[in-house]
Amino acid sequence: MKFGQWLGEKNSQSYDLVAVSNHHGSLNSGHYTAICRDANKEWHEFDDSKVRQIKTADWCSDGNRAQSAYVLIYVKQK
Repeated sequence: MKFGQWLGEKNSQSYDLVAVSNHHGSLNSGHYTAICRDANKEWHEFDDSKVRQIKTADWCSDGNRAQSAYVLIYVKQK
């Protein structure tokens, strides 16, 4: 992703999404999970003591996961 269009930069650096923190619930209570990409570019979902490998299409197309994204973490491409 390039953020230059929002920062007013013509030749902006590109970034890769590497993790998403999710919040499920309300402002008063809820549950946090995370989806992270490893060095092999494989995605994993972390939910308390459970960790499972997932495909990008699984969580991008899941409306519940997509709507629960709370924090997106990007790393600058080399």
